Amino acid sequence: MAPTTSRAKHEPLPYKIKCQIQVLHQINKYKVCQIINNQELKLKNILKNVPQSTIYKIAKTPLEEEKGDKRIGNTNAGRKKKINPLDNRTIKREIAKFHQNNINFNSKDLQSACGLDGAASNLTFRRNLNKLDYFCLANRKKGILNSSNKKKRVEYAKAIIKEHGQGDRQMEYWRNMLYTDIVGFEWKLNPFEKASTPKARTWRKRSQGLELATKGKKEGVENLR
Repeated sequence: MAPTTSRAKHEPLPYKIKCQIQVLHQINKYKVCQIINNQELKLKNILKNVPQSTIYKIAKTPLEEEKGDKRIGNTNAGRKKKINPLDNRTIKREIAKFHQNNINFNSKDLQSACGLDGAASNLTFRRNLNKLDYFCLANRKKGILNSSNKKKRVEYAKAIIKEHGQGDRQMEYWRNMLYTDIVGFEWKLNPFEKASTPKARTWRKRSQGLELATKGKKEGVENLR
């Protein structure tokens, strides 16, 4: 069995030499053999170890084509994205709805509401949420005041003043309150028990920490009014 001979290795040709070969072949109409053997061009020593097929390929490459990664400048390169920009708009709209109605939602609930169950896996969906700057972060342990809460709170305070007066009896009443959150006046024996459960987290942006709130399960709660 005859020994196999390895093909001689050569250094990559400089970009300037490649352009020169293209110009000579495509504009000056030189043949490849003329480019290699022409003494005036002084390319014989440079192209000595380069296969003729490689030189032919360089000569036939259009001048305007940039060598390198073929995907550069190609917007359609690679696999098609499973979640497109239109889906991202739907996701943002559904998140806003969940924040208004049911803050304790998970990524599967959101994916189902957006109609993307079959379009992508839940892992891909969560990664896309992270690209949109949404993360599964802890909520505030206290509620926040909205317009209806403010009205109820003022009405409740007026009712207490009317019932207990403005003296020591009213002060004694407020002193006996175990815990008051921002939204309402309620007895709470263990308000932070559910703070570490998954229901105490939601998908939101980091800047939305003061806008969203959840109070979790209230054990031992007795409404005063």
